Amino acid sequence: CEKSLADKVKKGCLKCGYGLGTVALTVGLIGSVAINMWKTTEIAAAIAAAEKAGAAQGAVAGIEEGIKAVMNVLGSDLSLSTLSGKALGSFFDAKNYTNVSNITTAIFTKYKGSCFPRVAVTDKAFCESVWNKFVYTRGGSRVVSLPDVLKKYVESIVIQAKITAGATEEMVTQEVTSAAIKTNTAAVDATYAGYHTSIIVSIAAIVVIVLVMVIIYLILRYRRKKKMKKKLQ
Repeated sequence: CEKSLADKVKKGCLKCGYGLGTVALTVGLIGSVAINMWKTTEIAAAIAAAEKAGAAQGAVAGIEEGIKAVMNVLGSDLSLSTLSGKALGSFFDAKNYTNVSNITTAIFTKYKGSCFPRVAVTDKAFCESVWNKFVYTRGGSRVVSLPDVLKKYVESIVIQAKITAGATEEMVTQEVTSAAIKTNTAAVDATYAGYHTSIIVSIAAIVVIVLVMVIIYLILRYRRKKKMKKKLQ
């Protein structure tokens, strides 16, 4: 009976061991390949998302710096704080801060409404800045056509604002993209590590089961041999 049991266990162990070994190998190979493919896809998606986020934040930052550049020059050169009845921060937006014609018209309209006649000036700092910078010589005589010179002046401001906006956009895009790639790929790596650990644990569990079955077989085999030796004696 014990011999029969040992033989049965032996056959069962061989079949089961082969089967479980195959399963362990399959889990290890296919699981690892599948996880690596998943990781590659997720890393690519993480990088794409980071680049998209970087570009979006870079564009916003560039516009903000471009608007600031225009406002700073107008405030410094012309003592200008409002246009079209609005504070400069409310007047300018992403669409109009590079619109030379719109800005020129707004400045000239303010000039006509605030600085004529000269005895009824309503914005002295602005008017004096325009007179001194564009309109009159020190002797007080008119030397230029204000709309034309204002247009050239605004064009130069807009050119510099675009340069500032472009440089800021590029810098912020790179910084945000780099940081986002690190964060996103770290999350993917952490998830990958978890899946990889699960596979290792599964394989280890299968190996343990096989070892237990082998040990049982060896014990039964040993007992059978020991018993046979006693009979021979």
